[in-house]
Amino acid sequence: MGEWWRHLTGRPFYWVLDGTHPAADLFVFQHVIERPEGAPPIRAARLALAESPQVAQLKAHLGESGDGFWSP
Repeated sequence: MGEWWRHLTGRPFYWVLDGTHPAADLFVFQHVIERPEGAPPIRAARLALAESPQVAQLKAHLGESGDGFWSP
């Protein structure tokens, strides 16, 4: 896709990157802004997503199902 967004004035994506939706942050950094995988914003977005209440709830639900997915 390239860096077409660099020609836009202001901060056109940062209204969505407010930290309220970690999955949206990760998607925008990866697929819209196209940051490299090891970039600090990508790592921060992944960490925020992993620590989000929604992911914690999903992990708890999967752990309760008895499949042992999250156990060592």
